[in-house]
Amino acid sequence: MAAGKRRPTTVTDIDRQIEALKEKRKQLQAKAAERFAKLAAETGLAALDLDDDTIRQAFQELATRFRHPAHDAPRAPTGPADQPAPQP
Repeated sequence: MAAGKRRPTTVTDIDRQIEALKEKRKQLQAKAAERFAKLAAETGLAALDLDDDTIRQAFQELATRFRHPAHDAPRAPTGPADQPAPQP
């Protein structure tokens, strides 16, 4: 094939891309689940005898807190960009 020319995308190509994306999504979900399970165990949450509805409600409240933080409340660091710069 000449440089710069692409063959037309076929339905089969799109189906392969969809399947690859589904697999990637599945892997990302599994990784997130493992992360939350590890944090729950480390913090003692996993050892508490709580029903799923109670835990779901707490997660929803936590998600709301981080999605819509109060203007004057300190925000928890969420990643490297939020960390203070090292002092020389």
